[in-house]
Amino acid sequence: MAQNISVERISESNEVLCAAPCNAAEIVNVLWNLQDFKVTYPWLSTIDPCGLTYINSPQKQLYLEELSRLAFAMEAVQAQDAIGLFKNFIADTETHQYVRLTGD
Repeated sequence: MAQNISVERISESNEVLCAAPCNAAEIVNVLWNLQDFKVTYPWLSTIDPCGLTYINSPQKQLYLEELSRLAFAMEAVQAQDAIGLFKNFIADTETHQYVRLTGD
């Protein structure tokens, strides 16, 4: 199980603009318990729990759609707060900004 995956918004020059008030590990741990999660949530399943994952502008909508679907999964009840915070954080990311997830 993933322990901590921090979420930050960064600029093109890799400057940290702000940090998200959530731990994406809660979402990843829910995913791993779902059958066929790599097929059902292909973009969310790319989050690396032990390394870096970046979300850019073209990927933003794909992650948002999958987070919206995951929010309705019965198995995701315990991660509703993290899903909502993560979804809003991604949605507020502007052009020339990226979301960086850092797993440990």
